Amino acid sequence: MGFFQLGDHPVAESRAEGPQDRATGRKLLLQILSERGWDLAVFNLIYFLFCVPMLWALWSFLTEVPLLISAGMLILSGLLAGPASVAMAKLVVSLLRGTAYDPYRIFFSAFRENWRRGALAGVAAHAVAAVLLVSAVFYLFNPGAVSAVLLTFCGLLTLALVLVMFYVYMMLANIQLPTSATLRNGVLLLLLTPARTGCMVLLLLGATIACLIAMPYTLFLVPIVYFSFLWLFCGYLCWQTILGHVAKPEE
Repeated sequence: MGFFQLGDHPVAESRAEGPQDRATGRKLLLQILSERGWDLAVFNLIYFLFCVPMLWALWSFLTEVPLLISAGMLILSGLLAGPASVAMAKLVVSLLRGTAYDPYRIFFSAFRENWRRGALAGVAAHAVAAVLLVSAVFYLFNPGAVSAVLLTFCGLLTLALVLVMFYVYMMLANIQLPTSATLRNGVLLLLLTPARTGCMVLLLLGATIACLIAMPYTLFLVPIVYFSFLWLFCGYLCWQTILGHVAKPEE
């Protein structure tokens, strides 16, 4: 079987359908931004709407909202943001392949067809993130050397969780694999490709800091460009890694 569990993927079909002179690397990403900038902004807004319960759950855990309401919003966030993330992963790969002829159909079809697996992944990831968040808040308000170390550890784990879920959603949408193998591959890909992991960290932190540094004047960036930017660039890095390590070679 090898170190990674391999999965089937429709690369042969995409090469047959897509443009033969398709750009690669940085030129491809810039081409997508120039040709599909409006579509990316629209999908960013759609994805943002699906993530509103997640933002509400985040706020509720940091305030005195009853625990039952916070838990309910957390579950709802996973049920919506998880499938939406799978749909964004499917859309991004279609854009990279040059086969996103009907992006809205691609997105909503992927959302519907992968709702169960996406919801399970979303609820699980958001539950882990909630535990890390509550722990981080506890350590933040209980200063000390040990608390500082544990707070840093929670932050690093949260960052790792976000990056792993990029890989997980990309594989759920585009690679035929059991869920357990998808989760294992996501962790392995993050650990064994440090250069791309480092680039994803810089992209994630850079985009987040750019939105936070001049709040509230930069608040508009979140519903317009923030999510699409991260999905396009981090998705590109993830997909190149997945093709190199997980996807079965063509016969």
